[in-house]
Amino acid sequence: MADGYRDDCVMHAVRIARLLIEDGHAPWIGKLVRERDGGEWLPLIPLRFPTHTWTTHYVTCLDGRAYDPIAGAPIAIDHYPREVFGIDDDAIATHLDAERTARLIASGEIRRSFGRAVYREDQLQCPRSIPPDSRG
Repeated sequence: MADGYRDDCVMHAVRIARLLIEDGHAPWIGKLVRERDGGEWLPLIPLRFPTHTWTTHYVTCLDGRAYDPIAGAPIAIDHYPREVFGIDDDAIATHLDAERTARLIASGEIRRSFGRAVYREDQLQCPRSIPPDSRG
């Protein structure tokens, strides 16, 4: 990851959660979103890769730590927003709890829980505009 951020946070979160589950752990998927009063989404710009900008970022969490290649190593959840994005005002929210993460990974349906994006196991680049029900 030293030369850039490849794939996207959903791909990384799912891969890491799958590995942790295979190792006997119960990870959950967290979500970081910055909002102003009134619902306007603010950008998330990672300090390590400042050419990337998102409005939502997903990360695998377990036992008080966030597992995200963008951080370089597991990091305390409470420190994650500051150390990865340089922000103090936001916390990681639960996108999928540990039970649902495990169930969706086991069923192969986890990627459908991330909005309108559609992902296949063999895809490295993920189309963002195809609703799940429109694929044949």
